[in-house]
Amino acid sequence: MANNNITRRSFIGAAGIAASTLAACGGAGGAGEGGGDAAAGKVYWLNFKPELDETLQTIKDMYKEAKGIEPKIVTAASGTYSQTLTSEMDKTDAPTMFVIGNAAGVKEWGDYALDLKGTAIESELNTDAYNLYDESGKLVSMGYCYECYGIVANADLIARQGRPRHR
Repeated sequence: MANNNITRRSFIGAAGIAASTLAACGGAGGAGEGGGDAAAGKVYWLNFKPELDETLQTIKDMYKEAKGIEPKIVTAASGTYSQTLTSEMDKTDAPTMFVIGNAAGVKEWGDYALDLKGTAIESELNTDAYNLYDESGKLVSMGYCYECYGIVANADLIARQGRPRHR
């Protein structure tokens, strides 16, 4: 039972992620044209985080069972998301949902994104610090994960080795 509750929470969380943070095709070649059509029951999610693939496949199965619609979930290989998105967007059956992760992505893909401003999921946010907007103010992407990098130093090891010598 505990495992089932975890799966349900994962499904709810990931469904929220899918609904709230991914760019859904809107403009040219948008929803209803190829990649996704709510009326026809078609959804194609291009995932950029390989570490989520196993969970997303479980969610896909749960969604199919609940709604009778089988979403297509394709996960780009690590380090290949940009190339995969470009390739997939050139196809007739382009992704319905995809990630726009930075200002460069907004410039390249913002025209394909629906404006998420004023949506129910936007009202659930407690910050807009990670949202991405295009030049006109259209909300094209909401963050669902945050990654950062830094330098970690072992102060004791540095002190024991003394000051580095310069040549």
